[in-house]
Amino acid sequence: MKILVADADHEVRERASLALAEFGYRCIVARTGEEALLAIIDREPDVLIVGANLEGVDVVGICRWAREREGGANRYVVALVDAADTDGLRTAMLGGVDDFLLRPLVPEQLHARLQVAERFALLNRQLRDQRAELDRAGRVLRATARTDALTQLGNQRQLGEDLALFEGQLRRYGHRYVAATFDLDHLRGYIDLYGQLAADEAIRLVADTVLQNLRTGDRAYRSDGSEVVLLLPEQTPESARIAAERIREALASLAIPHTGNPPWNVLTVSAGVAALGPDATAGLLDCARTALAQAHDLGGNRVAMAVGE
Repeated sequence: MKILVADADHEVRERASLALAEFGYRCIVARTGEEALLAIIDREPDVLIVGANLEGVDVVGICRWAREREGGANRYVVALVDAADTDGLRTAMLGGVDDFLLRPLVPEQLHARLQVAERFALLNRQLRDQRAELDRAGRVLRATARTDALTQLGNQRQLGEDLALFEGQLRRYGHRYVAATFDLDHLRGYIDLYGQLAADEAIRLVADTVLQNLRTGDRAYRSDGSEVVLLLPEQTPESARIAAERIREALASLAIPHTGNPPWNVLTVSAGVAALGPDATAGLLDCARTALAQAHDLGGNRVAMAVGE
């Protein structure tokens, strides 16, 4: 721990330096207020022992200045005052100083004050660590509240918040957004043939395939059951269709058996694509889901565009 002793009296500085060296502390000395300020900048001491007899800056001024600096909020400041200077002691303590020492300086009393300072520093470190852990836990909790546990995509809550954000930007700035919804073909038959655990794994696989084909800025969510939703800002319906086709083909190419999905007999998805523009009159997801239903009705393993796209 580094200790700054700032006092105009050479004898006080000398006695403090010898005592601090004996106690195992690193000592920095300053004769004036200006030297003390420079030492705080250059050496960043942990504890300040500041005499009331400094020229240029008083104890309270140094205390406030030192704590306003980055990383200095918890510096421990001890005022060094004459026993008869009750007004100076009161001013220092009311000004934010943590503790005081009386002249003439007694090494044992100095050591006791520094032990208090060390406990103070330890408590502050523990408090900072606890706050950091609480912040981390809060971030994890907030992320978990908006993340689907099965797929690690955004969940229904996150989807609703982002849709509201996009629609607000549409109204204010005229931005265009495209949504694509994906759903496994003949999911019920897959569950009957292979079980719910296999179906969950299939949903995860769809999510992974979607994530592998996203652009920066695209967002993916698990909406309901096996449905995966993409929100694609600043894309055209055609570019979104191409992206959806790429995802559909990527999943089909894995050739995961699904004998209840003829004529391919492998796991496939269908997709619906819809755009939300300045003249849109229907909800974005409603349009995309209508197109998805059409893709299923046409036999699956295909991408359908919303009417008018």
